[in-house]
Amino acid sequence: MSKREENKLPRITSMSLTKSQRQEDLYNINREFESVRESVSDVDGNLSKEIKDNYSNLSNKIKDDYSDLCKYSNGNTNRVTENLNRETSRLDKKIKYLTISLVVMAILIIILAVGVLI
Repeated sequence: MSKREENKLPRITSMSLTKSQRQEDLYNINREFESVRESVSDVDGNLSKEIKDNYSNLSNKIKDDYSDLCKYSNGNTNRVTENLNRETSRLDKKIKYLTISLVVMAILIIILAVGVLI
């Protein structure tokens, strides 16, 4: 302990003090104790508020990020669905054309076969 800190210590440890000096020292100690208690309470309150604020901010950020992710994901899902529907429609048309072509070719082959047999 430094000299300066020792000088700040209460005099109450000395036996040569009068009753009024001891009471004054006790009063000063109590006042200092209350001051420290208030400071600790303020720090505790500030830390609690800061922790709650940080938690709230992080919670809101997570919710916003999740919401953005859902929007992005839904947008991509909708685009993929639209693309799949377009491709399916295109393939359905190709299948119809191929089916019609096969039927026409089959009819032509039958006509040729009948023509060759006659």
